[in-house]
Amino acid sequence: MKELIRQIGFDDGFFRKSDERVPLVGCVVRGNDLVEGFIISSVSVDGDDATELLAELIDKSKFKDTLKVVFLKGVTLGGFNVVDIKALSDSVNMPVIVLLRKPPDMRRIKDAIKNVDNYEDKLRRMERAGRIFEIKRDRGRLFFQKAGVNKKDAIAIIEKCIKTGNIPESVRIAHMVASAMTLGESVRRA
Repeated sequence: MKELIRQIGFDDGFFRKSDERVPLVGCVVRGNDLVEGFIISSVSVDGDDATELLAELIDKSKFKDTLKVVFLKGVTLGGFNVVDIKALSDSVNMPVIVLLRKPPDMRRIKDAIKNVDNYEDKLRRMERAGRIFEIKRDRGRLFFQKAGVNKKDAIAIIEKCIKTGNIPESVRIAHMVASAMTLGESVRRA
């Protein structure tokens, strides 16, 4: 694996229940410290367009031919707009790795998701994301799901892309930008 791989990490901004759309930020980083660009869009709150939108944003991007991995901060964007990570990986022809600070409480999620349209399909997409793996790091634990890559290589990719904190730089920076877009300044850790 090349030492300086080009990654893109996506995160959405904060939103109110009354919002129809939420900002979506993709940050392109080479290695673990060189920011090369951003992709800015929006995704529908509780919608069903996340997978197709991400695929389109990546495919139309000037960075497409050099990207090696897609990172997502969670399998959902804009509330319950669930990304089908296997379909996304197949569409963009590269690994998709979902990063989680802790495993999701599926009982709470199943109770909450029933309040949105098309919830059965959304639950299927969540289940299709597959097993949740854990990485123990000096700074704590990190959990992930993966598509288009084996567990060993996914761990190696994640580790190569972390510089500050406990998650890859592309996601950390995308989180800061997305939160600043919606709240006026960056807040909270990614």
